[in-house]
This record gives sequence, C-alpha cells and structure tokens, in this order.
Amino acid sequence: MACQVVEADEPEHLAYSWTDLRGNPPRRWMVDYRLAPHGRGSRLFLTMSGFDMDDRYQRFARNGIERSWNRTLLPKFAHVVNALDAD
Repeated sequence: MACQVVEADEPEHLAYSWTDLRGNPPRRWMVDYRLAPHGRGSRLFLTMSGFDMDDRYQRFARNGIERSWNRTLLPKFAHVVNALDAD
C-alpha cells in the first residue's frame, strides 16, 4: 500500500497517511506514532484518524486495522523498542 510520510523525527515520532481509493469519496487515513521516555523504558502513543465512523465500510476497516495492530504489529513493535532500550 502506498503511503506518504507526513512527519519523521527519528527515533521518537513518525506520522504517515494513505488514501483509500475504494471509498466514495476516497478517504485519507493518518497514523501517528510517538515514543516518550517512561520509567526505564518507553511509552508508545499511537493515533489513527481519518475514519468516518458513520460509514459502515470505514468503521469495519478501522476496527480490522485495530485488531491487526493489537494481535500482530504492536507486540513486534514492543520487541524492537525493548531491544533499543537495552542498548
């Protein structure tokens, strides 16, 4: 999926967007990741936006993305971040 990096301040911030062309009208979705020191580690702040929750397709897409992040991506991300904190 093609996306556009909106902002990047390595290593604590990354924001990107992509456009869902299947919607009518097409919708621009945004993901924003921020890392902040927290105790002996880091805290991840994740925001996703651009979803029209009144639109059934948009709500379905947003919920599917959230489930995928919770099951797959966030645990992998935590592993990487914890490895960086150990250095």
